[in-house]
Amino acid sequence: MIMDLIEAAVCKRRRYIGPRGREVALGNAAAVQRATERLDDKNIQENTTIRDGTLIGMVPARRFFEFQALNSNEQIEGRIGVEVEEPYRIAVIYTNTLVRASIRRVQVGRGQPKYTLLEILGPAQTPEPV
Repeated sequence: MIMDLIEAAVCKRRRYIGPRGREVALGNAAAVQRATERLDDKNIQENTTIRDGTLIGMVPARRFFEFQALNSNEQIEGRIGVEVEEPYRIAVIYTNTLVRASIRRVQVGRGQPKYTLLEILGPAQTPEPV
């Protein structure tokens, strides 16, 4: 009886609505356990930083951006957040220019980080020559 209840609970957790409203099916109890562990708050690292760099490009229709961090080889690619209004105007004004941007970074475990452009704060402050 108890094993039937446990199996029923696991079966219910195998199917859920995932990102973008699609139903996601997990194969077995072990897959449910792994998914639960990955989504634990301790396993998700999220931070927002203000970065100076070059806005290499934007695809406003797909809400995608590329950013080259200043004084670094780090190239950031990611989504344009819903907070960003008029991405077409921002693309025209700031593409291939030095900007200051607010960017959110989310990483689950050791997976690839995902970036979201939250805001273009304006032109970057360039250091004065010495």
